[in-house]
Order: sequence, then C-alpha cells, then structure tokens
Amino acid sequence: MFDLVEFIGIHIDSNSIKLARFDHQEKTLAESDIEIPQGSMPGYITVLISREVHDIDPFHDADFVGLCLPAAIDKTSRVVRGCHEFPGWDHVPLAAWLEARLRRKVTLGGYGNDPSPCNCFCCLDAARLAMGHFFNHPIATNKR
Repeated sequence: MFDLVEFIGIHIDSNSIKLARFDHQEKTLAESDIEIPQGSMPGYITVLISREVHDIDPFHDADFVGLCLPAAIDKTSRVVRGCHEFPGWDHVPLAAWLEARLRRKVTLGGYGNDPSPCNCFCCLDAARLAMGHFFNHPIATNKR
C-alpha cells in the first residue's frame, strides 16, 4: 500500500514558497515556486499554499503534506511558536489551518534558529518529513 502513496513537500523561506508533489520513490510529479512579499501574514500564506497545492494536485492524489519553514515549532500542538523572518507569526496553528483547507494530514518542521531543527533544505526534505511522521519511515534529508 505504501507504494501508492504520494506526498507534498512545501519549503517556505523569507522570499518564496516552493511546493512539489512526489511519489513513493521520490520522483517529482509536479512543482511550483511562488514569490511572497516580505512581512506576509500567516492567513495570507495559508491561502497561497492552499491554492498552489490544488494546482499541483488537482485530483487530491497526495494525502500527506510536510512543510518546513524558518521558525520555532511546537511539534506537540503543531503550532508556529515564532519566526524572526515573519513578524506577527506568534502561536499560529498553521497545521490545523492547512488541514482544514487542504483536507490532508500536515506535519510541520522548523529550521534555522529552531532548537529542534528538521534539516529541511528543499521540498523533498519536507515530503520526507511527512513520510517519517506518518509512516515511521526513516528520514534521510540532504545534509548541507
């Protein structure tokens, strides 16, 4: 059954959102890259991500989403605790917001100054984060 699963990886930095859909062998099936204005608020980013996910996966083939961003993440409550690159992102329930809009399971990972970084450097790493979380699959990220 695992061989039929698809994943979406999302990587957010201060300038852009990169999204990609992968099959179980990590083959890229679709991808998108959008620029975001500085100071973007979480609601705006949630809407942008929702639209782009629909564009790269219009038939809802991927059930799982891994999202990495430069923020401190409370992994238990799946909340963005804070992010110096995005002022105003304090205690944002981003996973819950996205799950409600996307109707898919979402895992968050932080990098940069996060005390427990996920080592996400790209969309594939974010997808691997989701795979590891939902299937106890070993996470092998690109070490840079």
